[in-house]
Amino acid sequence: MKNLFCLSVIILLSIQTYAQKCDTAFSSANYAVANTNKAYEGNNTEHVKEWTEKAMEAFTEVEEITANCGCTQVSELAYQGFEACDRAQIENTYERARFFAKRAREKAKLMIDALSKCTNIPVNDIEARQNAGNDDYNESNYEKENYDNDLNAQQENLLAKQKELLEQQRLLQKQIADQQKQVTALKQQRANELVQQKRIKVNAEVALTEIQRSYEKLATSIGCTEALNISRVSFTKTVDALEKETLSATKLYYTGKLNEIVEKFNQSFSKCANNW
Repeated sequence: MKNLFCLSVIILLSIQTYAQKCDTAFSSANYAVANTNKAYEGNNTEHVKEWTEKAMEAFTEVEEITANCGCTQVSELAYQGFEACDRAQIENTYERARFFAKRAREKAKLMIDALSKCTNIPVNDIEARQNAGNDDYNESNYEKENYDNDLNAQQENLLAKQKELLEQQRLLQKQIADQQKQVTALKQQRANELVQQKRIKVNAEVALTEIQRSYEKLATSIGCTEALNISRVSFTKTVDALEKETLSATKLYYTGKLNEIVEKFNQSFSKCANNW
């Protein structure tokens, strides 16, 4: 009888020891509940995956603790919750990811109930611990929101700089386009001028040749050998030379040659007139 009593005491002490060890899983279990709630409440696929990933860590911690303290049902529910979160991670649609987030949340709630029974902790104490865990979660969430706000501010700053750079790029491209238009217009203008220069060259050289011949005929007719002995004025021009000068320069060149021809023959005719 005495041995039976001692054995009963040992069993009770062992159960109590295991329960105390399992008690350390409450914090992680509360995080699993809070994170799966957030995952289920997420309004897009990214949010669902973000919070189910956090819940996976909490489920893993609960499973490791309860697997070694005798709460096998809790450990199994933690594993099932982990699997549901893992499925949410690989889904590509919001509806499917949220479906598995809901399943994970259900497993987390069942896990809390099973942990309560396994550790013989009243429901009121569990709720108090869960609220404490939520307070920690809220503080962590507050820090995350501050981080997100800072990140959003940095992103907005980068977007503003990007917009400014794009505007500068647009203005630079406009300046380049305007310059290219000006260059094209100048090239076209130069091409048109060269056409006029070539036309002037042909007409002017023909006309100057005829003028010199007319003066020579006149000198022959009146017997002014002085005019016949003067050397002819050279006025031919190459196309390469035209390309290197402006339209105005070409006009001045041929009018200058005309004046040179007229001046030479006038001087010769004046000398002949003085000898008559």
